[in-house]
Amino acid sequence: MGNSELMLIENNYEKYKNDIDKLINNIKEKVKKSNPLELLNYLFERNILNFINLTSEIQSSLEEIYSQRAIEYIQSILVSQENTYLDGGQESEFDDYEDIIIDVIKLYYSLNNYYYYWSEKKIKDDPEVNREELAYIIESEFSRVVRGDRYQCYQIEHFREILSPHKQIFEETFKLNVENFIRGLKKLEYILTQGRMDEMKKMADSLTEFFSQDIQVDNVTDINQKYKELLDISEGIQKLDIIKLHGIKEITGWSDEFIDILSYGINEYGAFFNDDNYYSGWPNLDLPIQKRPFIKINNIAYGFDYYSIFDNLYRAIQKNLISACPSYKETWAIIQQETTEKMVENLFKKILPGCNTLRDNYYPRKKSLKDCAENDLLITFNDVMLIVEVKAGSFIYTSALTDYKGHINSFKALIEKADHQCDRTKEYIEKSTLSKIYTKEKDLKVELDMRNYPEIYCLCVTVDNFNTFTAKAEKINFIKLKSNSISLSIDDLRIYRDIFDNPLQFLHYLKERRKAIECESLALNDELDHLGMYLERNLYTWDAKEVESGTRLSGIGYRQELDNYFSLLHHNIEVNKPTQNMASQFKEILDLLNKIGSVEKIRFSIFLLDFDFESRDNFVNQLESILLRQKQIGYMIQTFAPGEMPYAIFVYAPDFKALTDNDKVNYIYANLKITGNKECLVYDFYYDRHDRLRDIKICSLKLSNLQDLNQIQDVEKVVEFISKQRIEKYREVNGKIGRNDNCPCGRNKKYKKCCEIKKY
Repeated sequence: MGNSELMLIENNYEKYKNDIDKLINNIKEKVKKSNPLELLNYLFERNILNFINLTSEIQSSLEEIYSQRAIEYIQSILVSQENTYLDGGQESEFDDYEDIIIDVIKLYYSLNNYYYYWSEKKIKDDPEVNREELAYIIESEFSRVVRGDRYQCYQIEHFREILSPHKQIFEETFKLNVENFIRGLKKLEYILTQGRMDEMKKMADSLTEFFSQDIQVDNVTDINQKYKELLDISEGIQKLDIIKLHGIKEITGWSDEFIDILSYGINEYGAFFNDDNYYSGWPNLDLPIQKRPFIKINNIAYGFDYYSIFDNLYRAIQKNLISACPSYKETWAIIQQETTEKMVENLFKKILPGCNTLRDNYYPRKKSLKDCAENDLLITFNDVMLIVEVKAGSFIYTSALTDYKGHINSFKALIEKADHQCDRTKEYIEKSTLSKIYTKEKDLKVELDMRNYPEIYCLCVTVDNFNTFTAKAEKINFIKLKSNSISLSIDDLRIYRDIFDNPLQFLHYLKERRKAIECESLALNDELDHLGMYLERNLYTWDAKEVESGTRLSGIGYRQELDNYFSLLHHNIEVNKPTQNMASQFKEILDLLNKIGSVEKIRFSIFLLDFDFESRDNFVNQLESILLRQKQIGYMIQTFAPGEMPYAIFVYAPDFKALTDNDKVNYIYANLKITGNKECLVYDFYYDRHDRLRDIKICSLKLSNLQDLNQIQDVEKVVEFISKQRIEKYREVNGKIGRNDNCPCGRNKKYKKCCEIKKY
């Protein structure tokens, strides 16, 4: 940005800020004169109509997102100033309400521009300010309009799991038990999402039924009665019962104590419009609705905004309960951490069935147990280990404009600290072959043989979902990660649990997800963008490698299929789960691999899943071709595939003669000697008489195991036979071999320095 542009920003900064303040005051005055219930109900209905049939955020325009934020902002204004309508003011028109929405949309657009003015002024006022931090702040402020911490189908599960451990203090404080709270929450969720549309449909059906009747009337009384029925139906369609649809007590049956502590009345919260606050009344501040999601009008509590309620309710309950019982603060933190760790542990047990888990682990920082470090969770599955740190603390929700250092420190506390703990644990367990893990009381819990775990992943899991940054924490320059840990939320783990049917595919995704951390040109905005790209593109980090230098791939829209799926799933609509493209036979191979006990099964599954979608089909076709050909000729075909990690395939079935184990081994050793490789993976596929795959066996064969002199001689004979056979086959197909051509035998030498000498 040039000096003239900087000067322009400096000169216009205060004017632009003042224009925003004037716009806010204009909105305040319009809201002040409005009927609160009608206004909020109008906003709710407008959002319902605007977002009907939309299942993914990518389908919404920026203007539509801003209009949806109007409910939370207007409710925050209503509880922060007097309302003249309630004091006998004049009735508003729907056009007045639409004017308010237009102003709110304009306000959010103005805020977007203001962030750039603010950052440049910050740089001018303080030349030492960290520009990378400022870039983060701007992105943080942009993301504040994003709502929806989790899919609807997980809401009830989340609240039940996270609040049940506090049931005693919950009931004592709120005169409400947790199960009754959950039942009420389920009803509230229904009303705020599809309840309104269901009510309208019922009334529309009633109207259709009324007109389809063969109405016969005999007197004036009958005519009046039918006319009254029609009026009742028509009036119901025009004005649904607001108390029935938004009255918290009416919907949930919760106690008055609980509802009161989560409600603000009109003009009850004075701090939002504070003249001493430079950003008085700005919607990017900590809104009153985030502290108490319900609004009281004429002594009745209402709820209108689904996202403000469900995104903030848990933390609002926590803060209000601790405010009522300060002595419970430390107990809450301890229980919350323990509960969260158990939730994460149980989710991984479902993602990786049969895995071993160790929770609350301790190990010496140096050599003495007097000074121990802690790890939250260790998971082992076959030959893979996961080091997991769980953070139950909350992310700071005040505006980054007023406390951007607080935002940065909060982010570091949740992500950077967890990563460093992962790195410390990883360093400890890797420094010796046998790693001892202890209980809190310093009793030996387990001794891990690290030779059994060649693959280790580090993960940080948070209770709060702030995916905009966790999905690309490694790309934020002021965050210093040591272990390339993958940052997730509990909600992400729930999605993994339900998307991945096979733990082997989850581990393959984890491998690719870790690669994305190291890929500079990949900066996705959400964990589900990573998952969506993986499902659609498989090795999606290769896409990022192809973009121009200095640019970043954001992957916008890849989560749309996931959004659609979970939205329809919540409404009990039958829909196919988003999966990768693979033939049923390929999936069958993965399912069989998952059942066998071989330590090589993960390596083989990774090898298979690395194939692009066409190559997966080719692999299945290759197996079927081998099976068919062996039936035709009556004996087994040897198949060896060279490469960085060569592999050999043998297909067994009852209808032909199999190779002896000795012949198989000699064939593999011979190919290793030809190619110069040290090791080969061996895959045996077993089919029944009906060509159905029944079993897979895997082993690894190393050339260093070839020690017996007689066997060495036998292998050399096989080498000669294979080389001669390949030379002859090449000549049949291609004719003469050029002296400087690569030798067809497979030794990766020129023909003149290889088999030409042997006169094959």
